[in-house]
Amino acid sequence: MQDAQDTTKVGADAPIISVVIATHNRSHDVLENVDALLPQCVGRPVEVIVIDSASAPTHAAVLETLKAREGLSSYGSTSPASPRPATRVSRPPVGNGLLCWTTML
Repeated sequence: MQDAQDTTKVGADAPIISVVIATHNRSHDVLENVDALLPQCVGRPVEVIVIDSASAPTHAAVLETLKAREGLSSYGSTSPASPRPATRVSRPPVGNGLLCWTTML
């Protein structure tokens, strides 16, 4: 996963599709989806973003392992004490084209 400052891409290098996966207490479903999605994105102008909406500590710990995943563009989370669900990540999608949201997993 790249740092937010390192991911500003423009022109031909910018992703044309941004896939956003939002989740709450479904860490294993997210891991399954990311495992299936990332190999399909290799060499393609796609970014994958995961947002954790204040999952319980056991789920949040599993999702934190995503930070080390090659190919994942961004991971964001809110704490369970947060008054509102996660609606943003460390940076907005940078794609020039399509933004794809999944249903909350």
